[in-house]
Amino acid sequence: MKLQIETPEKRIFRHARRHALKAAAGAGLHGAFARCRLPGALSGVLGAALFGFGLALPAAPMASPNLDQPGQPFTWAAYPTDEIGLADALAGTEITPSGSLYTGYGELFFEVGNPGRLVRQRIRTLSRGDLPIIHYRFHDGQVNYRATLFSWALDSRQPDRDPINYVRIRIHNAATGPRTTVFTIAFCYRLADEHRFRRPATPARPGDYSQPGVEFDPHWTYGFQSGSNCDFAVRSNQVVYVLPTQPQPCLWLTTSQPYRHPAAPPVSPATPVLLARYELTLKPDDRRELAFKMPARPIALDDAAARAELERGRLDQALNAAKSWWRSQLDGGMQLHIGEKKVEQTFRAALMYLLLGRERVAVRGQDGAVENLYVQTVNLAQYHAFWLRDGSYMVHAYDLTGHAHRAAQALDFFARFQKPDGDFLSQPGENDGWGQALWAYGQHFQLTDDRPFAQAVFPRVEQAVAWLEKARAEDALHVLPGGAPHDDELPNGWGHLTGDNFYALDGLNEAILMARALGHERLAAAWQAQYRDYHDALFQRLDQLARTNGGYIPPCLDTNGGMDWGNLLALYPHELLAPMDPLATGTLRHALAHYAEGIMCYGPRLHLYLTMNNTEAWIARGQQRPALRELYAILAHTSSTQAGWEVGPPPWTTRDFGGDLAPHNWFGADYIAVVRNMLLREQDKNLDLLSVLSPAWSEPGKTLWVSNAPTQFGPVSFLAKFTPRGMELHLDEHFRSPPDRIRLHLPWYAAVSRVLIDGHSATGQDREISLPPAARTVTVDWQRTGADLSDWSYRAAVQQFESGWRQHWHSSHPAHPPGRRALNGQGDSSDAFSRASVASK
Repeated sequence: MKLQIETPEKRIFRHARRHALKAAAGAGLHGAFARCRLPGALSGVLGAALFGFGLALPAAPMASPNLDQPGQPFTWAAYPTDEIGLADALAGTEITPSGSLYTGYGELFFEVGNPGRLVRQRIRTLSRGDLPIIHYRFHDGQVNYRATLFSWALDSRQPDRDPINYVRIRIHNAATGPRTTVFTIAFCYRLADEHRFRRPATPARPGDYSQPGVEFDPHWTYGFQSGSNCDFAVRSNQVVYVLPTQPQPCLWLTTSQPYRHPAAPPVSPATPVLLARYELTLKPDDRRELAFKMPARPIALDDAAARAELERGRLDQALNAAKSWWRSQLDGGMQLHIGEKKVEQTFRAALMYLLLGRERVAVRGQDGAVENLYVQTVNLAQYHAFWLRDGSYMVHAYDLTGHAHRAAQALDFFARFQKPDGDFLSQPGENDGWGQALWAYGQHFQLTDDRPFAQAVFPRVEQAVAWLEKARAEDALHVLPGGAPHDDELPNGWGHLTGDNFYALDGLNEAILMARALGHERLAAAWQAQYRDYHDALFQRLDQLARTNGGYIPPCLDTNGGMDWGNLLALYPHELLAPMDPLATGTLRHALAHYAEGIMCYGPRLHLYLTMNNTEAWIARGQQRPALRELYAILAHTSSTQAGWEVGPPPWTTRDFGGDLAPHNWFGADYIAVVRNMLLREQDKNLDLLSVLSPAWSEPGKTLWVSNAPTQFGPVSFLAKFTPRGMELHLDEHFRSPPDRIRLHLPWYAAVSRVLIDGHSATGQDREISLPPAARTVTVDWQRTGADLSDWSYRAAVQQFESGWRQHWHSSHPAHPPGRRALNGQGDSSDAFSRASVASK
């Protein structure tokens, strides 16, 4: 999603980015971002350095290597953000970079020691690696603290409404003698402006940017009120958090004013108020526990029923209920085991974040009936809104993971963005929604074979295709009309975007397939003729531009220049070109020149999920090593809570994504598709298995399995066992319509000596074995070859990133000499991951 929300903070963010571009241009770097190509000598083997290649950018402070501490889970961001909440609720809670809870109504934070020091912990983990239950640690000398933060519903009978944030603080004296420690919990409106989304924001319609909250009021009154077994911290007669009374805390109105009675002290938004200070004396190995509750939306004191429910809620019961509910969701549908924990956990956490980002909006129609709308948003923070393009990828992720009912619910909302003329448009000036909507409809039908769904949406599809035919006829280039998406993809602010047209061809292809499946042969034939005409018109124009720019697909059809985005999608999600077409090769070559830290840059700044457009292209081309390099580079830029982001800072600088808060659900949807497509995917009428197999997944003694994976042919399961002799693959599928063939891909590091299919000898070519659809067991004897196989893992990627970061740090801080030579501008050739090639397989 391309940073479109025009709230005040988003406008500031967009202008700041453009100022960065102007600064780069002023430094003579304007061509480095839009038209950077490598010298001819490197046209075959490209300098796309993984954690090595650095663009020359305006100076920015560089984060210290001490950010990454040995023995701790790795988090790329210097200031990571997380979220907790309930699936389909209307709002959630941000976990700020320091670990406080921010809701837009207020912020709950912690201090430790005497005098109190603000708790700051950027390293967090999730329960089981994929549940929205956050843990982190801090300490007061030899007294260790462990915080657990999660949300559960005020009323468990409504698990998608009224989230209550629970906080458990466990305290352990690890010293050999007694220790006294002080823990303080405090409240304010907002500790800082940075890394926090602004509230409130009231949407004009469902799907618009939405954030419940309140504006700061300097006249609020603050106080405490006793309950039956707890105390309520109250702001102007609303409960903002609940605190235990055993042990008895010392209550403070502000940091300098002990609490005696409710009052309205002069405070700023960041002033700590309603402090509860617990002084604990612990024997050696002594343990204590404190439990707090924070309504995501404050509860009125005079709402007796809600207040009683809040008081009644027990943390242990809420925690068990939350775990049970989330497990029931994530343990259904497609399951996988890869043998590399980070890869698996990020896959499952991506689905969890998608669920957190969806909301159920109840609207009343003209007839008075209430309708539930399921709105898929990007996250609970500054992207708490709907886009057709983002939403289509997220719906597709639900379908790929076997959560078709959620996909169908979300797709119902798409219809609200079809105009009377047939166009699909979620934001003015952005023409990618037409193709994305039809692609999402078609993919859902292909993966589920849900004919009632297809019959229900087909009239909309017909209307949309009629609009496309008319729009193309009126356009000078015979493609989609030009647009002005107010983003930096365009060099001049308006034009015919290549990516919009790629999406449109993808959507038209899905419309043709749906028409044929429903028996509308005459329509399908007419639309197929339109597809051919459209494809010819588009690629004739792209061929003209490629002859003037060195042979790549530019972002815009009107001129060369602009920043790579949709132009990278010629091979995915639908193959518009043959995988090894020179245009596809040239575009990958061009894109690789824009890499830094192993991922794509969007202008002068890092862009995490944009990278996966190229990863999908490597997969489609059968080029395993570049695809795997990018997977690990992407994972090395996530957090210890498996959260991805969109736009970050310039490479090798702050590691601060600023207001572009994580987790980002387009990242998660892309990641689900990449991992799934590495393991199994459809290409033409074939089913491809193990297109990319990491050495870390195929070590002798390991197993890899996928169960109940939806495909266009029907559900597929398989189990791969790896031994010192090679691999034994067991297939279990339930095809509705069998593929023409199953293609089993063999890894580049396998020297194959024998292949058996159901006990019969077989051969393959170009590291591919063709299997009949009825195959059940495949035995492949191989020897693992290659001296660098230990470098192919998430752990190795993180180590190489940290090494590269230290070298960049030392080269920019001469007073601190490096342990070994610094990386140069073209990458360190000693790094096993430093080069990628468009010819590498």
